[in-house]
Amino acid sequence: EQTEQFETELSELQELLDLEGATASHLEVLKKAFSTNGLLAYKIENLVKELEELTNHYLAELSDGRFTLEFVVSNDKLNVQITDNGNIVDILALSSGELARVNTATLIAIRKLMSSISKSQINILFLDEVINVLDETGREKLVEVLLEEDLNTYVVSHGWTHPLLNKVEVVKSGNVSKLEH
Repeated sequence: EQTEQFETELSELQELLDLEGATASHLEVLKKAFSTNGLLAYKIENLVKELEELTNHYLAELSDGRFTLEFVVSNDKLNVQITDNGNIVDILALSSGELARVNTATLIAIRKLMSSISKSQINILFLDEVINVLDETGREKLVEVLLEEDLNTYVVSHGWTHPLLNKVEVVKSGNVSKLEH
């Protein structure tokens, strides 16, 4: 009778151990999924690729296909690699106009990506003093990109206007600034 009691107790303990083992296994799966190499990393990697594709779409338009951008992950760091007509160039070697094209394409892509993944309806981008470093062709390309999609973007400039863009002018009189439409 004592043997039967021990066998019953052993069986109950074995079931409990199996249950705990299954729980531990589930926890291990969750631990891996949410680790730096798990689902979170996978999602971030996909978002980076999507950002790269969007940036290159806008960069192709702003630079007539001259520049491309690639995000390269090395040692848990995200580096940017710029290609000019197929040749890798240092970002510091770009002129201010070229850098403005790269930065503007990236900002527009970030804004578009964020608006697609965000539940927030706020979708606005201010490009401050970007126009000043672009040549006339660059300015026209930027206007084309901004008019092409509903990007809800405001270009801040001192003195430059374009007939296809709505204009809000800030007029300062003394210590008071007014908006004129």
